[in-house]
Amino acid sequence: MRRSVVFLAILLFCATGLLAQMNQNPYTNGTIQGEVELPNGQPLPDVYIKLEPENAGGLIQTATTDSAGHFAFAGQGIGAGGNYEISINVQGFEPVNKLVMLTGPSTYVPITLIPKPSKNGNVGGIVPAVTAAVPPRAVAQFQTGLRNLDQGKASEAERAFKKAIQIDPQYAASYLRLSEIYADQHHFPEAKRAIEQAVRIEKPSSESYGYLGYLYMMEKQPEKARKSFEKSLRMEPKNWFAQLELGRLRYEQKDYAAAYRHFLAARELHPQMATVHLMLYDDLIHLNKYKAALAELDAFVARFPKNPQAARMRKVRPALAAAAAKQH
Repeated sequence: MRRSVVFLAILLFCATGLLAQMNQNPYTNGTIQGEVELPNGQPLPDVYIKLEPENAGGLIQTATTDSAGHFAFAGQGIGAGGNYEISINVQGFEPVNKLVMLTGPSTYVPITLIPKPSKNGNVGGIVPAVTAAVPPRAVAQFQTGLRNLDQGKASEAERAFKKAIQIDPQYAASYLRLSEIYADQHHFPEAKRAIEQAVRIEKPSSESYGYLGYLYMMEKQPEKARKSFEKSLRMEPKNWFAQLELGRLRYEQKDYAAAYRHFLAARELHPQMATVHLMLYDDLIHLNKYKAALAELDAFVARFPKNPQAARMRKVRPALAAAAAKQH
């Protein structure tokens, strides 16, 4: 019995540390995703976005928003704690140059395009009258908050978004931005309350429910987190982040069979994310599926040879291969 426990400990080296890392955010590969919308929450499709590291010389990536205004950047060029600049320049709207820091497996970045006033005082841009329902003073405060965020002035941005909400208590985009600020500061109760208010005001997206589920996880509210992730996946089964986080929730509850289904889906949807492979590997070890775990180990090392976990996985491979050979 003792020998089997020791053997499991040798093979199972990722999960405990990795779960801690998912709260401390030291990722070597990650995803920056979000959505582009107008001040009234209307999504904007076909918006061209550029992402580049804050320091010159890094890889520049581009993306275009889909029909729901969503976008995503992923890959080994996006690293832990790195600063990146998102740039958008659409005719008729204020340009966006937003500094983003990757703080987790997936940093969510909502972006609101502010229409420029035309010479006759009307709002320009793709959809001329979309801000009619939002008081101009609220839009002005929201825009001030965005500028402060871009300059790294979180406190000033928070005050501006709160003023926008005082003017228009139904301004969902301001609640979303406040939630983003609070989450970056690890003030998770405040972040949760802000996004809950945004969800009450306007129809939430799959990403909103996924983000809310993540905040429930951080607040140790697993049942609320489960329901939120399931809502996210009912809206969009291909939301890899919700799949991963629901798998992580099941893993922590020791329901390894359920966790496996979600980790597998997350891997199929987003194979560029090292975290997905590591969690799936550990789950397979818990399920005593050594052959599948060996295949996952080899796939991980081949895809992420320079990842810090790759060296450790190479060391346990002989023992795992021997265990896999004994399984029918």
